[in-house]
Amino acid sequence: YLGGIFIVAKAAGDYFDYRAKSRLRKKCGNWRWHMSGHILIINTPREDGERFFLRVIEQLRASEAYRDKMVQIVTRQFADGLPDRLAQLTGLAHHNGDGSDPDTLKHVDANEAAVIVILARKENDVGSDSRTFDILHRLRDLGIENALVLAECVDDRNRERFRKVGADIIIRPVRAYPEMLVRGLVAPGSEQIIENMFTSSSAEYARYDLAINGKTWSEVVCTLMRNDLGTAVGYIDADTGQLETNPRARSQINGSALFIIASEGAIPNVDQVR
Repeated sequence: YLGGIFIVAKAAGDYFDYRAKSRLRKKCGNWRWHMSGHILIINTPREDGERFFLRVIEQLRASEAYRDKMVQIVTRQFADGLPDRLAQLTGLAHHNGDGSDPDTLKHVDANEAAVIVILARKENDVGSDSRTFDILHRLRDLGIENALVLAECVDDRNRERFRKVGADIIIRPVRAYPEMLVRGLVAPGSEQIIENMFTSSSAEYARYDLAINGKTWSEVVCTLMRNDLGTAVGYIDADTGQLETNPRARSQINGSALFIIASEGAIPNVDQVR
């Protein structure tokens, strides 16, 4: 009896000790999760990473394509565990490691991931592109071909280099608008449209203060396009003062201003639009 009691007690103690150590390893990012079809995010913003990931995951969960995907973050920033608000999210784990380490990439099952996101280590430092390029190259060495790979690029001159080593989507680091990252995953190519909104590289957004009454939105859009004056994208409602974007085609417009995307170097004047 004494021997049996000792064996049972020892087994129970070992079991609870194992559970405690497992919880600690999971909390501190030292657990091997054996994931497949997951979203792998490498690196963490230097400032306010908690807020950044909360917004990214919120947008992922709002997307039908990624709603149920597990997310794993590779970073050394949360060595003592994820912040409380992140730790409470379901389907989120992290690994305490360096994304440029081949062993770490194997440990987080990078070759089984559906999506791989590589964040710039320092969003304002051109030198971060070298680290991103190294990670992309190591992913290629692992034979990763089926994953959708998104990489942040600080210097636009490095974009083509990133593409050659396997990046499918390349965006500028925009820490104040992490939703743009998810838009690129959900609708590849849309990130370029959003980026163009902030530059005049190929198209410009212009506002025209003029009254629009008794017209449907489709009439406004088609008239502008037939006259090669650009594409209407929204208007200011004269009654509420609110910006209305992409209204229904048959919506009756009562506007005080119109927003148009026009080709660079061919911006119409207000009289032409009127």
